[in-house]
Amino acid sequence: YQRGQYFLNRQSGIDAEKAVEYFRKAISIDSAYAPAHSGLASALCLKGWFNVASVREMHPKARCAINRALQLDEHLAEAHVALAYIKMNYEWDGDGAYLDLLRALDLDPGNALAYRCIAGLMAVRANFPDAIAHIEKAYERDPTSFSISIPRAWIYYLAGQYEDVVNACNEILELDPNLIRARSLLGLAHEQLDNG
Repeated sequence: YQRGQYFLNRQSGIDAEKAVEYFRKAISIDSAYAPAHSGLASALCLKGWFNVASVREMHPKARCAINRALQLDEHLAEAHVALAYIKMNYEWDGDGAYLDLLRALDLDPGNALAYRCIAGLMAVRANFPDAIAHIEKAYERDPTSFSISIPRAWIYYLAGQYEDVVNACNEILELDPNLIRARSLLGLAHEQLDNG
């Protein structure tokens, strides 16, 4: 399960595939372990998100995994975050996702991923002050998570705060100098600063 979480946090298609393998191994060891089902749902979503597999194929599998996680433990905050992620990215149900995220925060007020997902919803709605406030809450709780730090840099980019993007990308690259997404975003931010 911990290895699955590690690869899930790496936020890439190849790592999502590895996360799926580890979560399936955890489920084979203990099929009643709800967090492994929740992690599997999130990893399957990422496979679709990064086009490693078709969304059409991943959506029902992710839905099945999250339904099993919630059946096993309806009070598992991370399962409500995974459900929100499915609703946001595959079902286009932002309002339903927001309610699931509030439920996750009710169950675990310190859940960094719930704050990150709320920040994403706010950014999609171009509500950048709220998006930044929520992504900073997420980052305060888990500053080494790429699943938080990369969206943080993107939210700053979308908000037009390019100096903040540069700082955020440099923090990411300090943890992993080879992370291409951070290097690409850093280049985009410098381009905007040079043209500004």
